[in-house]
Amino acid sequence: MIQKENFFVDKNITTTPLNGISQKIGNTSIKEVLFEIFCISIPKNMERNSTKELKKILKINPPTIGKSTLNKEGSMRLIKNSVDQYFILFSNNFKNIPNMISNLEECFYITEQSDAWACIEISGSQTYNCLERICSLDLSHSSFEINSATRTLMEHLNVFIIKITEEKFLLLSASSSAPSFWEAIQTSAENIA
Repeated sequence: MIQKENFFVDKNITTTPLNGISQKIGNTSIKEVLFEIFCISIPKNMERNSTKELKKILKINPPTIGKSTLNKEGSMRLIKNSVDQYFILFSNNFKNIPNMISNLEECFYITEQSDAWACIEISGSQTYNCLERICSLDLSHSSFEINSATRTLMEHLNVFIIKITEEKFLLLSASSSAPSFWEAIQTSAENIA
């Protein structure tokens, strides 16, 4: 006779795609970071006024395609990834996300995507060397400035890459492939350590 175990789920425990993993490999630090992520799509009737409305609601100047901008507190990043679409990343210390989203919903189509993404921050003096092994983009300052943001491939995985500083990047990939995503970055960091 097979005996089944009883499992109890604590609804107060938050799970993440990588369970909060953090690792330092040589001069490179990699860690999972958490954001509330929303996609903002611009309706056709709002195309002309979208920049003005976003500026009014978010209190920041919306970036151009392929760029991102951070609010003064550093708790919200707006990324323009196409002509009619933005991503907005709220950090855990951002206050009143529901109110902000409610205001955005009056003008835009909003989709919550927090569960769809695994987010990894990579930093340190060897960051560029680590990423150049798995990313086909030229991430040097002359080609990819600070606050640049674009989609690319890393080890056959779709990744959204944002340059935070010269030695710090934010990488987003599908949460369904989070372990493979982590392993690709970890392996590259180990190979240069």
